[in-house]
Amino acid sequence: MGKLSRQTKETIKTIVVLLIVAILIAAYVIYPLNKAKTMFAREDVDTTFSIDSLPPNEIGAYEDSLLVVDTFRIEADGLTSLACLEIHPQAIDSIKGTVVIIPEKSYTRENYIDQVKMISSEGYSVIIFDPRATGRTSGKYFGFGISEAADLEELLSSLFIRTEIVKPLTVIGYGFGADAALIASSEEERIDKIVLINPYLTTDRALDRLAQAFDSYTFPFYKTIIFWWYKIRSGFAPQYIEDDAVTPVSKNTLLLVRESELDNETVQSFISNAPKELLTQMTVSDDTADLNEKVLKFIQK
Repeated sequence: MGKLSRQTKETIKTIVVLLIVAILIAAYVIYPLNKAKTMFAREDVDTTFSIDSLPPNEIGAYEDSLLVVDTFRIEADGLTSLACLEIHPQAIDSIKGTVVIIPEKSYTRENYIDQVKMISSEGYSVIIFDPRATGRTSGKYFGFGISEAADLEELLSSLFIRTEIVKPLTVIGYGFGADAALIASSEEERIDKIVLINPYLTTDRALDRLAQAFDSYTFPFYKTIIFWWYKIRSGFAPQYIEDDAVTPVSKNTLLLVRESELDNETVQSFISNAPKELLTQMTVSDDTADLNEKVLKFIQK
């Protein structure tokens, strides 16, 4: 077999280099750019959603719940209008307290009707809203719990001004909503209790769970790259929260996590660093009724 000519060798080298460059561009630019939109933007960002025409803040599925419901909006910032519901107990003259529920990313207030019914039936006023970039609330991208914490503080400030909060005040958060409740509780003195249901706690844990949920391919420096593209797409600049930057427990707190999560180093560190008199830790499964019972008992303590 004859030797390759110098020109042929150079051509092969050029092709190899171009292939490597193409692979790197696909892996570190095209794929994460598209994946950042899929993972972090609202589901209807390319279909029915328009930032200029929000859907009406109707009570939706709550209309058939036999609950006493009011609707209102809170302008959390220049781009985010929170679509809120306030559910009043039947005995409105003897309200036992107020409960705010923050759904998980991409979940709307309709997903929590059973929990709202249970809490309201026990004499509590309940406020629930579609989180940013979800349902009837505006915004294109969610905020890793940080922007959601700011949304919660704006909501509480408005409600306290309107004297619509009856103490004690409990905030229940799911996923990023739990992170928001934890972050806000460190600054918001008016919060008395928080319930954290499967919180992410750190950005690493959030990206790991989102990558799994969206069947994302991972590669060297995946988390750094995907988070960078998230910031470019969303226009947000949230802190990359690591284990040493997790907000510590400062209020009476119920932590509900799956049993499989108890071995996680971040969760273990969070539990061990929390004051024992402030933290109650329990496991949670797919049994919604059991979860709702645990949450209600904590609220009533």
